[in-house]
Amino acid sequence: MVNYLLVVFAGLITPFAFAPFGYIPTIFIGHLILFWLIFNSKDNKQAFKIGLVFGLSEYLLGFYWMFSIVEGYDINYQIVMSITILGIITIIALLLGMSSYIIKRLSNNSIFYYALFTPSIFTLYEWIKSWLFTGFPWYASSDSLDIFDLYSLLPVVGYLGLCFVFYIFIGICTYLIKNYKNKTSYFLFFTYLLLLAFAVLFTKNINWTTDIKKTNIRIITGDFDLNQKNNRYEVINRFNKYKALSNTQPTADITVWPESTISIDYQDIEKHIDLNSINTDVFSGVYYQEQDGSKNTLFSFSKNKPVYYKEHLIPFGEYTPWWFTLLRPLLPKFNMDNLFPGSNEDNFTIDNIKVFSSICFEILFSTELLDRSKDANIHIHISDLGWFDNTIAIDYLLNVARMRVIETSKPMVYSVNKGYSAFIDHKGVIMSKQSSSGLYMLNQILVPQQGTTFYTKYKNTPLLGTIILLFFIFIFRRGKKSKAI
Repeated sequence: MVNYLLVVFAGLITPFAFAPFGYIPTIFIGHLILFWLIFNSKDNKQAFKIGLVFGLSEYLLGFYWMFSIVEGYDINYQIVMSITILGIITIIALLLGMSSYIIKRLSNNSIFYYALFTPSIFTLYEWIKSWLFTGFPWYASSDSLDIFDLYSLLPVVGYLGLCFVFYIFIGICTYLIKNYKNKTSYFLFFTYLLLLAFAVLFTKNINWTTDIKKTNIRIITGDFDLNQKNNRYEVINRFNKYKALSNTQPTADITVWPESTISIDYQDIEKHIDLNSINTDVFSGVYYQEQDGSKNTLFSFSKNKPVYYKEHLIPFGEYTPWWFTLLRPLLPKFNMDNLFPGSNEDNFTIDNIKVFSSICFEILFSTELLDRSKDANIHIHISDLGWFDNTIAIDYLLNVARMRVIETSKPMVYSVNKGYSAFIDHKGVIMSKQSSSGLYMLNQILVPQQGTTFYTKYKNTPLLGTIILLFFIFIFRRGKKSKAI
């Protein structure tokens, strides 16, 4: 019973390591307890339960804000969506339980097992979590590790590689505690710290990209709510207000409006807005009707067409998964809840500056952005965070945006309608930000970048290849010892 109370405690303190809290030691303490309990569980079944309980504790607390999203809707929707959220959390927790089971099932007291095999299994868990059921990459361990310049490793290993670095540290610490009388464990611990410090110092001083001409960029945004999204009058009124601010002299080279600024099909208001009176290049979140259906886009008013189509849609918000079709009648009708994903052949160019884009929670999917970032100079991200108003997701997503910037070494224009719009330089430093508590504009000189990082070129291939190799080495060594016995 004590073990389960401990693992509940470990799971509950872990979310406090992430933004906006930033109590980073809690993720170290939480995972140290988790590793210790798995290694010392009496059998495989108990190890599975420990992993499961940790996952449930971490995600039920970490995602409490998701349940607040469904408030205000009819009771059928609240029940169905609450069960769905609980189901997703349970599946992710079961995945962690399975990982814990495998670790215990193949347990031994070797340094290799603690320092490499176990971290490999946990890193694979993070990887599977990122694409299972369209992906659930929230709360990856690396998202909390903005400490001791560890983020400087992101251009080399990415968020998943930083997870691996973290789990190796936890594995070595657990081995040290378990074998505290063994001098080898201390040597391993301090050697790893020295190697990690060297890697951080080395990567911190690498300039992955080079500056090109400075660009004056403006973000226009306003605090508009969900209940204003499908009102045509409100949409036209919002367009005119944003246009007036965009035309404020001196105008910027590029002006960005957030996702859902035009929150109904563009064709429904096209005749009621005047594009000719816009005196700058404006890019806005626009729903755009095409032959196969409505799509969520980044729209260029100067070109009068979309320049980027959202590819990774939000289940239950922008479309209903096929496996949920039977329960669809129980859900209320949302504005633009039957969208279609788009496809993008190439980045777009503004005055010889190549731009790649992302919309909403696409920012969570690191590897999906890499190919588009290679030849680009700047990253425009737009999002409608009205769903997450007054939740911890606002600060969490801004920190994730910083990680994507550091991974690609491309500066970002981060435009949202709730929370903080910001400009982030190519090192992940927030140059300026402002809360969208009203209509405002934010101006910044941004320096686009040319070049690519190691992670951009090779993605997770070196990491996953290393993990597979380590797994086979571990199995080979284990088989060899079994034969010797």
